[in-house]
Amino acid sequence: MNENELRNGLRAAMSGEAPPATLTGEIVVERARRARRRRQATLAGAGSAAAVALIAVGAVVLPGMSSGEPSGQIGVGARPTSVSPTPTPGRPSSGSTKPSTSWPNGQTDRTARSGPEYDRGARVLEVLTMLRPPGHTAPPDAAGLTYHQANFEDRVNDRETWSYLSYLPVAKDGGVGRLLAEVHTPGTRSNSGNGCELAKKFWGVGGQCRVVQVGGASVGVVTDSADSRIDQVAAVRRADDTAVFVAQAKSWEQTGKPPLRELPFTPEALAAAAIDPRFDVS
Repeated sequence: MNENELRNGLRAAMSGEAPPATLTGEIVVERARRARRRRQATLAGAGSAAAVALIAVGAVVLPGMSSGEPSGQIGVGARPTSVSPTPTPGRPSSGSTKPSTSWPNGQTDRTARSGPEYDRGARVLEVLTMLRPPGHTAPPDAAGLTYHQANFEDRVNDRETWSYLSYLPVAKDGGVGRLLAEVHTPGTRSNSGNGCELAKKFWGVGGQCRVVQVGGASVGVVTDSADSRIDQVAAVRRADDTAVFVAQAKSWEQTGKPPLRELPFTPEALAAAAIDPRFDVS
């Protein structure tokens, strides 16, 4: 036994190994060898655990090394897929113009784009077209300026209320103006009143108004509107509570054309147009 073997044997014995009663050189050497093997085994086990931990960490932090595994599974080097939360239904927008009840007829907003209400709106436009005064024509681009619309207003006492708006251009001597008609079904809350009170509510025009008697009806006619879009409005409430408005304007800026020299209708003729029975949309 050399000096190193003796020293290792003594160190192992002092670390907790109880020496035998008779300690020979061979026994010391053998015990030193066993202690060395135990230390080497312990170090090897610790190294293996560290290697496993390193591999596990690499599976998470090493980017850009796609494993080709299906989405949602995390393989070695794979970047985990993000998961978006399932959206929950939100409340209606505070800017919605939806009335106090649901839209009718499968509509997604106020406007009817087909069906009987749409057809009623088209009928109002047809009547307005027939009322175009003699000497006034449709300009060449009239198709793009002619319009009609049917809007659901509300449901009052289990009854739907609707408004039907139409307008068209009128041309004469190089100038272009506009005619408008709007019909509200009975019960529409926004058009209460009669005569001038009713007439001033058309687009909120206000202005100077007088009552014109025509065909046994009292028609409110705004002769000097406070709204630059409209010059005059005639309004009448029929016996069945239907409200009819007919309006006119000498100019229509959208056309880019000069205005008419004078309005198409006189106040009396405008009042007569408002009571035309063809505006019946029931």
